[in-house]
Amino acid sequence: KNAMTPIDSARSRVTGIIQLGNKGINMVQLKNFGYPIPPGFIITTEVFRCREVIDSYPPATENFRDQVVQNISALEKATGKIFGDPRNPLLLSVRSGSAISQPGMMDTLLDVGNNVEIAEGIALKTGNAWFAWDNYRRFLQCYGMAFGLQRDDFDAIISESKNKLGIPYKREFSGEQMRDLSLAYKEMIRDAGIEILEKPYEQLYLAIKSVLDSWESPRAQTYRKIIGISDDWGTAVTVQEMVYGNKSPESGTGVVFTHNPRWSGDTLKLWGDFTVGNQGEDVVSGLVKTM
Repeated sequence: KNAMTPIDSARSRVTGIIQLGNKGINMVQLKNFGYPIPPGFIITTEVFRCREVIDSYPPATENFRDQVVQNISALEKATGKIFGDPRNPLLLSVRSGSAISQPGMMDTLLDVGNNVEIAEGIALKTGNAWFAWDNYRRFLQCYGMAFGLQRDDFDAIISESKNKLGIPYKREFSGEQMRDLSLAYKEMIRDAGIEILEKPYEQLYLAIKSVLDSWESPRAQTYRKIIGISDDWGTAVTVQEMVYGNKSPESGTGVVFTHNPRWSGDTLKLWGDFTVGNQGEDVVSGLVKTM
């Protein structure tokens, strides 16, 4: 009963920062304040603590998966989209969330619930093939990196494409060129001996497991040691409907603070940076020049 909770109606049993994590509890509070938070649900740190049982005891595995399916069903009702349906697909972001933020230390998987058929469906539905294949490209990069491939491996492919086509920015690629780029990513992942799961639910279970396992990654362990965070806390997992900062030049993504980190003193003033036509990973990774 403590394993999962919707963001928009967090159960009273699991409303604390320990169970929901820093990211999750802030989402819940923002939703309570009436802000337009993308619908989703939080897999609490109770699952992290019981993950060995969930992984190894079939009835527990089945119960966990049933709870995920129930929450996805509620998400489908809230969004009017169907997870895994190429005609009207729901794509998800799957992110970590500890009680104390550990920025960039654990895995994030974006555009989960994606495959070639679904990318083609998004292209047809939106009339924007570049957007559809950019989503698939991003999903594949998150997927490959969760299996140990480096960001540089993917950057090398996109750089080669830009040079070959004589196009300086990926936003200037055609839909067809973006499709070719995403399929080149896919080929590299397979060449590395990594199996790419095609079924959306299998992708989602893998993404959740990947986020939970990334708590033990060397960079996360080192960060906790430096900051002085206990290894025992574990992470929650936030699953939400994707929001597309890459949909058009009028879309974007960014980070905003109530203080400029470059100033001394404790002045309260909005400060942040953002980028148009991109998704959040671009800002976090420092790949694009922000405004």
